[in-house]
Amino acid sequence: DRCSVAVDGLGRTFYGTYSGQVGYFDGVRWKELYNPGTAYVDNVYDIAFGPDGTVWLACDQFLKGWKGSMINYQHTDSGMSLNRSTNLCFDQNNNLWVCAAQGLAKYDGSSWKTFQAFTGTTTPMAVTPEGLSCDQQGRIWVGTRIGVAAIKDDQLDQFLPQYQYVHTIECDNDGMLWLGFGAKERGLLEFDGENEVAWHTMDDGLPSNRINCIACDEANNVWVGTNDGLAY
Repeated sequence: DRCSVAVDGLGRTFYGTYSGQVGYFDGVRWKELYNPGTAYVDNVYDIAFGPDGTVWLACDQFLKGWKGSMINYQHTDSGMSLNRSTNLCFDQNNNLWVCAAQGLAKYDGSSWKTFQAFTGTTTPMAVTPEGLSCDQQGRIWVGTRIGVAAIKDDQLDQFLPQYQYVHTIECDNDGMLWLGFGAKERGLLEFDGENEVAWHTMDDGLPSNRINCIACDEANNVWVGTNDGLAY
C-alpha cells in the first residue's frame, strides 16, 4: 500500500510505502529506489527533493536522505530526536524543514536548528507538528496540537490557539492557507494568515470532515483527501 507520493522536477512520480519501500515511475516503467527488507515496518510518510538531488524521506525509523546510498539522520545538533519524522518541505532559501515527534527542525545543509516551544505565550507549548507548508512570503506554517505556528527569520509565533490538532496545511497559488482537521471532525478552514475566511465541511460537499491531506495544483484547484474519499 502507498503511504506517500511526490513528483520531482523531472516529472518522475515517487512513492513510499507502509513497509519502507521507495520507488518511482519515469513515464515508461516503475523502478525501485530503496527496499529495507521485511524485518520491520517503516512507514514513509512524506517525500521531498533537495536542490542537490537528494531524495528526503520522512519515516517511522528516522529521517532519511537518499543520494546513491541511504543516510539516516537520527538527531539534530541540539540532540532532538528525528525518529518518526512525518512532514517535509523546503523554504525559499532551500532550507529543509522537518516535522518530527519531538518538534520542528530546520537543516541548512550543514547544521540543524530546532524549534520546540511557542514564543510570546505565558506557558510555552511543545510544538508537536502535524502538517507543514511554506507560503509566498517565505513563512513556514506548521500545524500543532494548539493551533498553528508560523516561523519567519527564526521567530516562531502562534495563531488560532482556539483550535486543536491542525493535521495538515497547504498554501495555494494565491497565498491562502488551507487547514485540515483530523480530530473532532471540524473539516477544512481557509485562513489568510491573520483571519479565518471560510469553513468547508460535509455540508459543502466534502466526503468527510476528517481531513488527511491537502494539495494545490497548477490551476489553483485545492485537492482534499478525507477518510471517505477525495474532493476538490
